[in-house]
Amino acid sequence: MRQIITPKNMCISCGACVFASSGKIQLEENKSVGMYLPNIIQKLSNQELITIKNICPANGYKINSISKKLFDKKSEYDYRIGRYLNIVAVKSCSNKLLEKASSGSIMTALSMYLLDNKIVQGIAATIFTYNYDKVIPTTRIFTSSSDLLRTQGSKYMPVPALMVLDEIINFEGKVAFIGTPCQIAGLRLIQDNNPLLKEKIILTIGNFCGGFKDLRELNRLRTIAKMRKENIIHFQYRGDGQPGKMLFQSKSGKKWERSYTRYGGLTGYMKHYRCRVCIDATAELADISCGDAWLPRFLNNGGNWSVVIVRNPEIQEYLSRMESDSIIKLEKIGIEELVFSQKENLTSKKERYLSRNNFLKKTGHTLPVFDSGWNEKMNKSFFYEAKVYYAQLFKYYMEKIRLYSLLRLMVKTIIKD
Repeated sequence: MRQIITPKNMCISCGACVFASSGKIQLEENKSVGMYLPNIIQKLSNQELITIKNICPANGYKINSISKKLFDKKSEYDYRIGRYLNIVAVKSCSNKLLEKASSGSIMTALSMYLLDNKIVQGIAATIFTYNYDKVIPTTRIFTSSSDLLRTQGSKYMPVPALMVLDEIINFEGKVAFIGTPCQIAGLRLIQDNNPLLKEKIILTIGNFCGGFKDLRELNRLRTIAKMRKENIIHFQYRGDGQPGKMLFQSKSGKKWERSYTRYGGLTGYMKHYRCRVCIDATAELADISCGDAWLPRFLNNGGNWSVVIVRNPEIQEYLSRMESDSIIKLEKIGIEELVFSQKENLTSKKERYLSRNNFLKKTGHTLPVFDSGWNEKMNKSFFYEAKVYYAQLFKYYMEKIRLYSLLRLMVKTIIKD
């Protein structure tokens, strides 16, 4: 019988299973589903299989129990964002950082501060590398502030970030890890059984996340941009200010760009299934979580601000020092302002959790298991969730048969008329 870690549509390509398998699993790109999937190259014992399944964040995790154990007893709790000590809006004072940032550049500014003040010796973060016309997400340990500039910008694709854990174990010094909610959850599950990693990775920096689309979307966008068979030297999903833009650049000087608000509808690919059933919008297991300040008072005042959830008192101290040293600007905001700034994502993940699960269970879908963290009132009907699901599915099948672009053009023409 074939050994399976998690179903294809649940895998998030994080690489946790590769680290935990001691070389018995490899991640390989599966072009039919656009994901990096585990390939078991050496049979696992029953105990190994159980251990790996237990650290796989795709299967779900006890988000509330883990956060309770991790964070200060003085922290407050709200099902929408998890535990928190403080909520602030932050903006870097460096124009150089803001130039390529998606929002306030707090993740890069904080990482630089941690390195420059020798709080950590390395930052585990993700960059894009290139193999001719292929864009590859690569997670590495960075030891200099100048190199961290390469890590700026969002990565809306599957990223095997936990493949870096072997490198971290062999690294001389302490590390801060930057990742998505599910990557940080996978890290926490691994750390629970690996004291050395708990000792080495002393801080986690999470980004708010609404999910990603698989690699097929990027391949399709590359075709739309006429960048197939071009030697790509730069790619970004976002950057150059808030809300930012997607950008392809080739060695020959060819360039294609679209604003963040425009490129999302260029293909019919929907967010990865596991992302659509995720409950963790704000990296609830990270020491600090960062996202866009989609708030009028910041957008109308120059933009490029981040909203930040602080869960670790050490991080609070670092932010205070950074403000005193004029590295960042900092403003206190309330929880309702933060929730408003992330309304769409929190509504999807927290308010619709029960109604969506009700629909998906009745239609035979696999679901991750969490211990709490959602609105216990069912806010939407079975038929509403069915409508959302099948509308997404229709666009996806239109994309598969290459009719989505034509359909989109027809709809735009009808609306214009």
